Amino acid sequence: MKNLLIIIKNNFVYFLAGLAILVALISIFIGQSRPIKTLPATQPIPVFNPSPKPSEALDNRPIPGQQYQKITPQVLEQLKKDELVSHLVEKLPYKGANFSLEYDYSTNQFFYSLTPGGETEGTKEFDLFLRGNQIEDRSWLKNLVLKSK
Repeated sequence: MKNLLIIIKNNFVYFLAGLAILVALISIFIGQSRPIKTLPATQPIPVFNPSPKPSEALDNRPIPGQQYQKITPQVLEQLKKDELVSHLVEKLPYKGANFSLEYDYSTNQFFYSLTPGGETEGTKEFDLFLRGNQIEDRSWLKNLVLKSK
């Protein structure tokens, strides 16, 4: 008995491998000796004629080959205006003969100032400057503030 324990202790890895092989052989033998259960015949999948219509939620899926989002003409127009304004912001600050225009990124505001005594000419020059940058109306510049000199 002592000799068996010493042999197991010295060859423990081989003992575990042999034990694992023995357990695997026993499980294979038990699996082979049990009777095989017959599986029931598969039932045919019912066919719906005509096929059911997809739900309304599925009808709103994007159609292949078409744009993913539908942009309304009003939104498209506003996007074009905002693009033109952003191009104008890249050109600022601007100093004309009778007006100046600045943009403050921290407050998201446009500041314009008119030369004292030349307010009418400054207003005309300001409007011409906007039209020259394809901006048709002052209302396109959100947060436009008149800055006094």
